[in-house]
Amino acid sequence: MNIEIISPLQLRIEMSADELKRYGLSYKDLDYNDGITRAFLLELLKTANKENGFKYLCFSKMLIEVFPAPGCGCIIYFTCVEEKAQNKKAKLRLKRNKVKPYIYEFLNSTDLLDAMKAAAKIYNQSDTPIDSALYLIDGKYRLVLYPTGDCAKDVIFLLDEYGMKTDGTPAAAAYLSEHGKVLAENHAVEKIGRFLI
Repeated sequence: MNIEIISPLQLRIEMSADELKRYGLSYKDLDYNDGITRAFLLELLKTANKENGFKYLCFSKMLIEVFPAPGCGCIIYFTCVEEKAQNKKAKLRLKRNKVKPYIYEFLNSTDLLDAMKAAAKIYNQSDTPIDSALYLIDGKYRLVLYPTGDCAKDVIFLLDEYGMKTDGTPAAAAYLSEHGKVLAENHAVEKIGRFLI
């Protein structure tokens, strides 16, 4: 278990699959509505307080985020919410993509560039830009995109020819944005593709 205090308000804990197993859990089992998960999270906070001095009891509210880590482990962020930041009249808004991410892996740059070129040609004929980002992780290229508009199906079909579809979950996309090397963000397909067509 790796415990890191990012700030007085935020704690990061990385756990391996074996460490989770000791608690009778896996990444997929984590559910805050489950009593075992809640007890597990409280135990982590107590450990961080005892070993690292993280003072979680000073706050009445806490945001807990869990992301997958390599080898079926997980990374857990605990973020304390300060009382003065709370406003009873304020509403919490969550920004969510209404379209699930599609993540494609490319083994080499040739396949990647061919895919980007072909996808850019399709999107050049559309008025809808594609929200996409390109990462390098573990020596492989990963393209994350949120296809929308009338040509979304065409782009997905085309990318299936060039790359391999991987875990297309918001957590997987978040993991890439945190741990992958960013090669292009914010409309990566258009940015790179326009130089190829």
